[in-house]
Amino acid sequence: QAGAAVLPTMLLLSAEASIVGPRKSSSFVVPPSRSISSSSSWRSIPRGGSDATAAEGTVENPSSSGNVNLVTDSLSGLSSSLRGIKSDSLLLLAVTAFVPALCDAVGASPILGFLASGVLFGPNGRKFVADPHGAEAIADLGVVLFLFEMGIHLDFETLMAMRADVFGLGLSQFLVTALVVGIAALKLGMSGAASVVLGGGLALSSSAFVLQLLKDGDQLNTEYGKTSFGVLLLQDLAV
Repeated sequence: QAGAAVLPTMLLLSAEASIVGPRKSSSFVVPPSRSISSSSSWRSIPRGGSDATAAEGTVENPSSSGNVNLVTDSLSGLSSSLRGIKSDSLLLLAVTAFVPALCDAVGASPILGFLASGVLFGPNGRKFVADPHGAEAIADLGVVLFLFEMGIHLDFETLMAMRADVFGLGLSQFLVTALVVGIAALKLGMSGAASVVLGGGLALSSSAFVLQLLKDGDQLNTEYGKTSFGVLLLQDLAV
């Protein structure tokens, strides 16, 4: 019975194969791999970029642009932080450092260089000094340091030895000059307070200027150099 059941089944299968024909064998064809040119690279195509950008092959480096922005922001922050009295202080320090060397190179007095720098950079010139009142505070500090330096090189014995020049000639010069200028101011119609201020101001001279001029001429150790130093010392004490 089993053989009788298998035989019809084999006949049916052979008949179906003869009608349909031989079955084609299916094969999977692997497409040839695309050759990657050495000139093209994935770095040339930015993420999300267009074909035109990829064709040009130029990609902006984000790290370089970030560095440029960092430098720009740093310079902008530095410029904003140095505004006001800080920039004025740096300008004054630069003038103090370079003007004497330039004047020495051309054979001129540093006093003239400082005066020319004040005219050029001051509020009546190029207005590089943003805060003139702040610069006045720095100038007052410079006067204090200058007097401190004079006090270091001047002891009590030297002052007593120069008492005739300091308290005699110096005091006489201050009082006579202030009186003459004050009377002239009154004659010109100025008030009494203004005449006193004008007379006292014009009776004084700049110790820094005079001493620098005497030092440049190598005249500080002469007789009139010492006398001038005594007069300047009384004027500084009067201030």
